[in-house]
Amino acid sequence: MIQVLFPLPVVVILVLGGALLGGAVTPGLERIRWAGWAGAAAGAAVFLLFGWWRGWLESTVPVRGYGTMILLGFLLGVWMARSRAHLLGIPPEACLDVGLLGAICGIIGARAFHVIQFWDLYRDRDLMEIFRVWHGGLVFYGAFICAVTATVIYCRVKKIPIVPFLDLALPSVMAGQALGRLGCFTRGCCFGKTCSLPWAVQFPEGSDAFSAYQPTLPFGANVTAPIHPTQLYAFVGAALVAAFLYAYWPRRRFDGQILGLMLIMGGATRFAEELLRADVGPGIPSLSNWLTIAQWLGMALILAGAACLLVCSRKKQIYVPAPKPI
Repeated sequence: MIQVLFPLPVVVILVLGGALLGGAVTPGLERIRWAGWAGAAAGAAVFLLFGWWRGWLESTVPVRGYGTMILLGFLLGVWMARSRAHLLGIPPEACLDVGLLGAICGIIGARAFHVIQFWDLYRDRDLMEIFRVWHGGLVFYGAFICAVTATVIYCRVKKIPIVPFLDLALPSVMAGQALGRLGCFTRGCCFGKTCSLPWAVQFPEGSDAFSAYQPTLPFGANVTAPIHPTQLYAFVGAALVAAFLYAYWPRRRFDGQILGLMLIMGGATRFAEELLRADVGPGIPSLSNWLTIAQWLGMALILAGAACLLVCSRKKQIYVPAPKPI
């Protein structure tokens, strides 16, 4: 577990931020030679002066593994979708727009779902903790539901074919989830049950896993007992699903096939993952004393995926973009 990858000097952040902002405000001066570079240099200088005035130049910011993996997952997902957008006649910048919109709505949904599911952890604490996403606590299903809803709305507004676009984008979602699970591993959340397998892991003090297992540990212990690395299981599962869907997309037989397969495979892998996790309890105790909320939702996704494949296979349509006028 590596919660903090390395400390990043604030000077670097100020220079890069100022340069990006300074370069961005000079698009109308592209005919002037070196205008962009001059704007970037001026922006960096202004930010450095502001940092000097505030006394920030000697400070550092911890670069956390959790947030870094989420960022890398976002960048990978956008690249995957952009690389094939032209095959659907979709502007590549639409993939970035949807990525940003989906990321914002996804984080809101993921955090909201987590807070609702674990409200007992927040009820008696500072309510501002709800907004401290960098402390961990994001639920994939909440992110998925909100991000897909935002994507559908965006496609309707921009008159982009919804189902073909979802087929294009969903492998990216699974790739982003895979890297996000590595972020969970660096933090020690989404942990598993105890086991004696050769690849079992032990999480140290400061991790969510240690906090949960601490009451059962011997006095003075500074690591958990060996437990299932469920985060790595989830990483492998999501990566395999993403790779399969991305490779199968050119061979799809009808629009909605990737969507249906993703719902089935994503729901099934999450259901299996929950069998080994120890951080959640029964979701609906009156109906089952062992099925978690994620497993109930996983079963719902499997059924939705099967229905999607059934309905879309009857139409047997594959979207072909209209040829551009010469």
